[in-house]
Amino acid sequence: MDGPDQESSSMQRLWLEMKKKNVKPSIVTYDTLVGGYCRMRRVERAIELVDEMKREGIRSNAIVYNPIIDALAEAGRFKEVLEMMEHFFLCETGPSISTYNSYEPVYQDD
Repeated sequence: MDGPDQESSSMQRLWLEMKKKNVKPSIVTYDTLVGGYCRMRRVERAIELVDEMKREGIRSNAIVYNPIIDALAEAGRFKEVLEMMEHFFLCETGPSISTYNSYEPVYQDD
């Protein structure tokens, strides 16, 4: 097995090993995993990780949200981009310029 499926499987194994050893993931861990899943077009898994991050009390930031917003926009899932932006505005750090650049296609004319 090669490619995205193998990467996804490796990421999942590493994640489970961390959990088994009671290694508390940091924002950097979440950012790395979220970005990886988004690059593999597994945005739903990336969103699940952000939800878990919130449950763990770790504050998200633009570095975590931007890959998700990019992936949703690239997939034409603009309603979900808007929903994700609403969640993002509730974060303490808020969106970055890069976030707004991802958001732009939502308002472009066909």
